[in-house]
Amino acid sequence: MTRTFNIKIIFKTMGILLIIEAFFMAIATLVSWLYKETCFEIFLYCSLFTFIIGLWGYFTGLKAPKTVGEREGYVIVAAVWLIFSVFGLLPYYLSGS
Repeated sequence: MTRTFNIKIIFKTMGILLIIEAFFMAIATLVSWLYKETCFEIFLYCSLFTFIIGLWGYFTGLKAPKTVGEREGYVIVAAVWLIFSVFGLLPYYLSGS
């Protein structure tokens, strides 16, 4: 019996993880604001963008089953490395650092 690939659980899991990353970006935003750095707005915008994309992913997979299969697990791990790298470099890219 062949098990189907469940893309909704991937979207939901990635959404939750992006929301967590947005939380940590918000901490960097707070530190940037406290030290009166010039890139405060860039951190804020990147944090909000990451949070919105995370919410979109979470709500896209809202009706997903609770279990993550082996195939989905491999895709989630690979996607986390790639997507976190892209979202994590956004503040540096946009600030010109």
